[in-house]
Amino acid sequence: MALLTGTPAQRVFLVLDSCHSGAPIDVFASGHGDSFDDAAGRNALRRMARAGGIHVLAAARTHELAAEAASIAHGAL
Repeated sequence: MALLTGTPAQRVFLVLDSCHSGAPIDVFASGHGDSFDDAAGRNALRRMARAGGIHVLAAARTHELAAEAASIAHGAL
C-alpha cells in the first residue's frame, strides 16, 4: 500500500487477477481487515477513489476463487 499511495501519479489502476484478490481491498478500506457488506464496501471504495486516486479491479472477493478461462489457460482478467 505504501508504494501505491506514495507514487506521484494522480491516478493508480490496480488489477488483481487471482483467487481471494479482494482481501487487500478489505484491509485498505476498513483499516483492519474485517469483512464488510456490499453497501459499506462500495462506500469505502468510493472514498478511497476520491481521496487517493486508487482504483482497484479484483477478480474475486476475499473468500472467493477467481474464474479461469480454459481456452487461454489463465485468469479471465
